[in-house]
Amino acid sequence: MPSDNKRILLVRHSLTDYDNPGPDGRFLGYSDPPINERGKKEAAYLHATLRELPFDQAYVGTSQRCRQTLDLILANRTIPISVDPLLNEIHYGEWEGLTKKEIKDRYKSEWKKFEEDPSVDIPRFGELPRVCLTRALTWLSNVQCRYGLAVVDKTWLRLLLCSILFIPLARYRDVIDAKISSVTVLLNSERGWRLETLNYGATSKRVFGI
Repeated sequence: MPSDNKRILLVRHSLTDYDNPGPDGRFLGYSDPPINERGKKEAAYLHATLRELPFDQAYVGTSQRCRQTLDLILANRTIPISVDPLLNEIHYGEWEGLTKKEIKDRYKSEWKKFEEDPSVDIPRFGELPRVCLTRALTWLSNVQCRYGLAVVDKTWLRLLLCSILFIPLARYRDVIDAKISSVTVLLNSERGWRLETLNYGATSKRVFGI
């Protein structure tokens, strides 16, 4: 352990069939697809990358994609796992499982408002970002570990980072991106939480846009 500060690695879950780039990608909140074969390979790569880190606690929400990713990262390591619904992704309501094209075709005016300010103009039956953020901050304040690992989702992570970096929630979709199968590192010291790493371990194609 390099210091006495609390350190948490937040891994965005590995690839599912919903996570296609471009217009074929689907809104993935409370929907629960498993990780696919490519996702399993990515999680195995994370296992190799993180296997020597001294985790004393692991955390995960209730979705199978996050639990499958975590199990593959930890493999045969005997690290305590805490399952907590506070880590679950934001709920996209009526838009769950739809592509952007399907949403634009069916909910044209709602999509326009969402693009203008996704912090208040949310899908019907969806969860407000500030509610999701409250869950994330509650979880973070309750974390009891020195070196933790959590598998989480994209919007949940974006919202948390907005809070840590003092970015307005209205900008969470266009200021921060968290790549599939990437690692975000947070360090907690006497001055609070600090972002140390973003998108570590993600494929170069995802990071560099090639």
